[in-house]
Amino acid sequence: MERTKLWTCVHELSGLHTLASSKYVLSYGNWNDFGYQTHFNLHIALKEAENGVHNVLIADLSIVELYPIIRDKGRFFPIEGNTNFVTFIMSIESAECMYLTLTYEERMELVRKLHIEFSDSKVSEQGNYRTSTLRDKTREDFLAKQQKIKRIIYTEHDVASIIRKHFALPSIVLYPHKI
Repeated sequence: MERTKLWTCVHELSGLHTLASSKYVLSYGNWNDFGYQTHFNLHIALKEAENGVHNVLIADLSIVELYPIIRDKGRFFPIEGNTNFVTFIMSIESAECMYLTLTYEERMELVRKLHIEFSDSKVSEQGNYRTSTLRDKTREDFLAKQQKIKRIIYTEHDVASIIRKHFALPSIVLYPHKI
């Protein structure tokens, strides 16, 4: 199957995410931070299931819709081509996993298309950001971590291509996180 979209949004319990023709899967759950639902997981959709696994987790994200929100309450779904949201990579481990599994070009494509930011200048006063993204951390700690994440994501060394070229490992070994 040819993959025609960059990502597909699915509920975490939906199962076979590779039925969609996309390279990545953004999964979401029912987690609700006082009315805000910004948490997503970024997965690589495997071309074929390996040991019952159809996609592999590579990053935890917070996707924040920009104000003013002009729709009914409920979960916001990032649609490819829209510009009314920003995305934050939520941990150093997620950035490192992206570095090891995605080429520099693939990382930059996600930075562009998912509007990945490392500063909160567009959303610093928004309730969805302050309540959900910063749920268990201070703004200062979060922004300091974002600068470390930025250095990892923008590292131009292409470790992923070397791993893909020289190691005939199944995807589940290359992407060790479970769904």
